[in-house]
Amino acid sequence: FGFAFLMALLACLSNSFAEKYYWEAPTLMSNKNTYFLHSASYGNTSLAVWQEVVPSNGGDGVLYVSLAVYSYGKWYTHERITPAIPYGVIVPSITSATIGKDGSILVAAITEKNKVVIYKSMDEGHTFEEATINLPSNDFSSPYITTMSKGGYLLFLSKGSNERFSLFTSFSLDASEWEEPKNFISSNVSDRAFLPVHAISPSSKANDVIVFQALTSMGGKKSYQLFSTHSVDGGRTFSFPQQITQDGDYQNERPDLKPFNTKNDFILTWERTRNRSNNVAVAFLLLDSNGLPQTSASEIFN
Repeated sequence: FGFAFLMALLACLSNSFAEKYYWEAPTLMSNKNTYFLHSASYGNTSLAVWQEVVPSNGGDGVLYVSLAVYSYGKWYTHERITPAIPYGVIVPSITSATIGKDGSILVAAITEKNKVVIYKSMDEGHTFEEATINLPSNDFSSPYITTMSKGGYLLFLSKGSNERFSLFTSFSLDASEWEEPKNFISSNVSDRAFLPVHAISPSSKANDVIVFQALTSMGGKKSYQLFSTHSVDGGRTFSFPQQITQDGDYQNERPDLKPFNTKNDFILTWERTRNRSNNVAVAFLLLDSNGLPQTSASEIFN
């Protein structure tokens, strides 16, 4: 969503304004068949990671994880850092990435149905060490890895299919040894929760906020609403989730959370659609250091 939102805002800007204030010339990272772009940045380093999909004639195929790293004013592309990963008819989301406080690059990838591999690089993606997390079943997908305020790492995984989804997490201090995946606190509010996003409070610098979407009932109607939870111990424990969107007439999906300033710590954007409508709007809220709303939801554009 963050990439799509960025492109939408770019389209709204005049060319002269965009060229003067914001945008460098686009750089081609890959000319392959790519899916599920993710990005991360820390300090002077940025990265993008994606899945290269190679379909077969039967509808299935294989995919590879590739990435590009921006450092010292230049992009460096590293293709196919994983072996071939088979998939069925539907291409799954199997990767994400983060940058550690020590400058390390971490890429999480579900390389087998019951295994996650964490690829860690200390040389900007030229070489990688690997750590494995064994999964208790084969219905995990959509990894989301992030760097916490105290320097540890938290990996989110979506478990389930059809009508039930739950979030699981695994914590690591150094990205080498990982805890056994366990239910995230989102299971206390919904049996269909997914798409977590994380950011660190710019005012306290020690508060980690997670926002996720979950199905809930409001006024006798089911709708997707957004919830927030925060951690003061670097991601080991979290507060009970608080519902931060309150209008059951809207479906609220695909949140994106970013640090904002020391008065309103976070800006949260997401897609929302009025029930029985096909018109998708982008809305936003300002949140405090604990992830609670400081403003009413407003639409950026519809």
